[in-house]
Amino acid sequence: MLKKLKYMKNTTFLIVEDDELTREVLRKTLNGLNYKNIISCTNGFEAIDIIRRETIDICIMDIELNNKLDGVDTAKIVGDKTKVIFTSSHKESETFKRISEANSHGFLSKPITSQMVELAIDLALNAKS
Repeated sequence: MLKKLKYMKNTTFLIVEDDELTREVLRKTLNGLNYKNIISCTNGFEAIDIIRRETIDICIMDIELNNKLDGVDTAKIVGDKTKVIFTSSHKESETFKRISEANSHGFLSKPITSQMVELAIDLALNAKS
């Protein structure tokens, strides 16, 4: 429990989601889990810029973003600068193949629940980089 409390105070999240409602649900979910350092953006280009400027511990990123750069390609560009948990409503094998080739530390299937988010964060924070 002490280890988890330390993470809560120091963990910085980046939410990359083009859907405003989903972005707000993720922000409220993280707040409900007592995480306070939360940044958000709507596309991969913004995400790359933020990750280059800030120390981001976990990036929760939608796979399908409404621009030329999707979540998987964004994760490939940022490499190991952050741990990425992907989100998507798609569950096809091609989706999983693509995320396995990127810097993936988890996958959340939409609709997302707070329990799913909490488990994915715990696994990502405890994974060796």
